[in-house]
Amino acid sequence: NTVGTFYEWAQEKGLFRGEPLDPKQLKPVLRAIDDDALAHTGGSAREVAVSTTAPRTSESGDEHVHPMESKTWLAVAKSLGPLPSQRDAGIPGCSRNRLAAEISIWTGMRLDEVAGLTTYQLLNLRVTDDSIEVVPLKITRTKGLRPRTVLFPSHLIAELHRYIDTERREAVEVGKRFGLKKDAGYLFVNGLDSRNHAGKPVRGYTLSGAFRQAVLACGFVRKEERVDPLTEESYLASCAAHCFHDLRHTFAVWLYQAEKAAGNAEPWKVVQARLGHRYLRTTTDIYLRVVDIFRAKVNDNLYHFLRMTFGT
Repeated sequence: NTVGTFYEWAQEKGLFRGEPLDPKQLKPVLRAIDDDALAHTGGSAREVAVSTTAPRTSESGDEHVHPMESKTWLAVAKSLGPLPSQRDAGIPGCSRNRLAAEISIWTGMRLDEVAGLTTYQLLNLRVTDDSIEVVPLKITRTKGLRPRTVLFPSHLIAELHRYIDTERREAVEVGKRFGLKKDAGYLFVNGLDSRNHAGKPVRGYTLSGAFRQAVLACGFVRKEERVDPLTEESYLASCAAHCFHDLRHTFAVWLYQAEKAAGNAEPWKVVQARLGHRYLRTTTDIYLRVVDIFRAKVNDNLYHFLRMTFGT
């Protein structure tokens, strides 16, 4: 697709003459009902230019949706490190990677959204004694730059405040000894082991890599067919069964099942609101085919917690 687009640009600029490298075919596509003012008349179609050369990257909308079972999440969470409260109790390890994953699985935030959080945002959230109460937080660094409100469980806010006061503060102090001039204010920063990079904002790929390593350490792997570029021979490679984005998928599937179990006749609308999808069709297209087969794999106590915490 990228090479084809490059040649299209070259043709338009007069830098290339010849047949199109990636011919396009116009294909009529029905507009989503949420985006169609004439849906009541039967719907309208629009034409989309579709590549005739590039292979499809996915045969179905749910092919890359891999929600986690509750027992899988608990194992990976433990492998990621202790919570700040557990560190206070004497369990060794760093909390940053664990907290980043906790935010995603309890709020549905994307990786870049988690990495873009600031200490000011979190310190402005109040902590209550009710562990299932949620506090709204408006975020603006989102996909498509459309602001939305996410709900933080009170117990997670308390852990994040503790992280800011301990592990994060220590990392910033070490960074200043290595020349860090100013605290940028981002919530998650490089740890003490980063030495001259300590206290600087952590990159999304660092959080993603730590999550992948935790999944592999727990033994959750899948086989993926790959091709050796030199010999052109196929082989099976062991890969992590889950990536960081699966935390968002897990949140969506868990929440749907919780709402359905509570008797909500329109659980998809709750999921859409929590994920920040502009159209309901987007939500259902992604998750519709995986929610029912996943129901038996998650603890009922977790559904109860989600209903109490994030329900309508």
